Amino acid sequence: MIQAVVGTSRFSQLKRGVETHTKLALFVFLSLTLLRFRTSLIHFWNRRIQYALVPQQLPRCLPHQPSPSSTSSLSHVVTFAAARAAGLESENFSLEANRDDTRLGVAKDAADELQRLMDHHNCGFDEARLLLVKKQMRENGVDPDTGLPLDPKALVFSSRS
Repeated sequence: MIQAVVGTSRFSQLKRGVETHTKLALFVFLSLTLLRFRTSLIHFWNRRIQYALVPQQLPRCLPHQPSPSSTSSLSHVVTFAAARAAGLESENFSLEANRDDTRLGVAKDAADELQRLMDHHNCGFDEARLLLVKKQMRENGVDPDTGLPLDPKALVFSSRS
């Protein structure tokens, strides 16, 4: 009888130990879950604050896919017909061949720049496009003649025959 009582007390001690470990595990799990939720909430609010601080000019730099309802108010696009009428095509670059194109037209900045180059250099559309591409390459640190970077620290590997 004494052994049964002793065995029962060991069982109760073991049971209390298991209950303590279970409570501890539950506490750790809930603490980590709460910490993760708190971290997520902090990131969410920080992101909202950061988006509120983004300058209003940034969206103009990003690619824009206008909705069909806003196509009539686009002042930064020249229609394909207007670009054709302005002489912004050649036999090498035909706007007529792309009749099924879903885009709204040609970027007004690029069209104006091409028109300015054509007038200033008294050249055709293809030559003006070449001048514009070379200018953009120089602005981006690329040699327009070789296509290699102008940065002296750039590593360029070439294959020798």
